[in-house]
Amino acid sequence: MVQKFIKKPMVSARERIVMAAWDLFHEHGIAGASVDDILKASDTGKSQFYHYFGSKEGLVHAMLEEARRMIKDGEIEGIQPIESWDGLRQWFEGFIEKMAYYEFCRACPLGRFAAELSRDDEEIRKSILLVFEAKRQYTKDFFLTLKAKGELKDEADPDSMAEFCDAILQGASLLSKMHRDEEVVRRTLDHAYAYMESFKRDDKKPSKRWALKK
Repeated sequence: MVQKFIKKPMVSARERIVMAAWDLFHEHGIAGASVDDILKASDTGKSQFYHYFGSKEGLVHAMLEEARRMIKDGEIEGIQPIESWDGLRQWFEGFIEKMAYYEFCRACPLGRFAAELSRDDEEIRKSILLVFEAKRQYTKDFFLTLKAKGELKDEADPDSMAEFCDAILQGASLLSKMHRDEEVVRRTLDHAYAYMESFKRDDKKPSKRWALKK
């Protein structure tokens, strides 16, 4: 979560700590970034940190709750209501833009955080799940709308389709980190888009596949 992808400035001490924590945890993992690292990156002090969060675990929960709120309130670039098939394509493009910003050297932050979970991290797991669900709601709402309009086949299940989008994005982010190659992500998402379109009830031809960027 960097300022580039947030629609409003994050300038208070609390906001700077949350933003710095997200970036450091994304790069190094939650275990790999210390409180001192976060304070240095956010130009804040320990008294401010403990006043707002109490502990590193408290910061993790607050950070995830802030991410969930921002997703629900539409404050993150590229995450917005999907109103058409072209909108779904743009949703995927927004994901690629974020991966490209990090030169395909980082996977999805939520996936990174989830991969660190142990059996004992139940509360953090629940917090991560809430963020996933807030993000998934946008794709789910799109498919629910299409279903209500009779534009999807009878066997199309909006919940499963939204979960599939999540799974594809997670897999694509991991592949992009391993290959450091945008083309791998685009091929994966292209196939995912075509699969989603296969549930359309009408007999229109599928949209043209993305032309890979040069």
